[in-house]
Amino acid sequence: MIATSPIEQREQLYEPKKGHKNK
Repeated sequence: MIATSPIEQREQLYEPKKGHKNK
């Protein structure tokens, strides 16, 4: 759930259901 980069943080905000990067 912790994003290592701002892009990952945006992906978590925009696509929280997919969660392809965040575990």
